[in-house]
Amino acid sequence: MDDAHFDPSASLGFAVKRLQQAMRREMDARLAAHGLTMPQYSALNLLARTPGMSNAELAGRAFVTPPTMLRIIDGLVGARLVHRADMTGRHRTLSLTEQGTATLAKASAEVGGIEDTLRAQVDSSDPEQWREIHAWLTRAAEAFETPLEEAP
Repeated sequence: MDDAHFDPSASLGFAVKRLQQAMRREMDARLAAHGLTMPQYSALNLLARTPGMSNAELAGRAFVTPPTMLRIIDGLVGARLVHRADMTGRHRTLSLTEQGTATLAKASAEVGGIEDTLRAQVDSSDPEQWREIHAWLTRAAEAFETPLEEAP
């Protein structure tokens, strides 16, 4: 019998969760210096990459519910980091303000250090190793994202 199901020190799932929690603590600490939370940073980052998204689109990409994203956006609008356009069709589109763009740039520099720490844990003489780890993590996530009735 595989002890990984019973022994957290042998479990890949526990190792991934431990890494996620450690990264979240570090990100929260770094982002706090810029007056942001991790969900706010995610929203700013997504809007910078795809301006004009609706609240629902943003929520789906940020892995939160639309009501949660609405509260996040309300805070960002109140802080003058995000602008809500007038109603077009069934929704309002969102975009970063100049202040939002500047705040995101400063915060991204801090968050980039976390990615650097991750990369430093991989043998830098073998760039293929990083690609293999990334591909494995992506495949593992996709395996859980696939509904059971669609799984091979």
